[in-house]
Amino acid sequence: MEPEYTGLISFGGFARGVQVPHEPGTQHMIFGKRAFFGYLVRADGEIFWFGNHDYPGKPTRQELQSIPQREWRRQLNELYHDEQPHVMNIIRATQGDIGVYPIYDMISAPAWYRDSAVLIGDAIHAVSPNAG
Repeated sequence: MEPEYTGLISFGGFARGVQVPHEPGTQHMIFGKRAFFGYLVRADGEIFWFGNHDYPGKPTRQELQSIPQREWRRQLNELYHDEQPHVMNIIRATQGDIGVYPIYDMISAPAWYRDSAVLIGDAIHAVSPNAG
């Protein structure tokens, strides 16, 4: 069986120079009004951030990457403009490209064991980031 498109896309990037609430080594997750957002602040102050939201059809990564960066930033502004202020501050501080890709769910395997080997958790069924 082929992986199934979940109906969601994921996006993210790296930001610097913005102060956000955080605890070292802790990934922060915000379930917003229209989309999910998460971030992690590294010891050197770099922020890795990511999010996901629904996207119609079954887009390829190439189709999503062909959309100009200014359009992705406009869409993210629409998604998060009335969320916690640090969400938009992180996105605005992103200097490189925002990566975008479709999220697929892998079909689970029919057998979880063979002889003396047993697979558990994500080793047998890697769930999509939105459902993990």
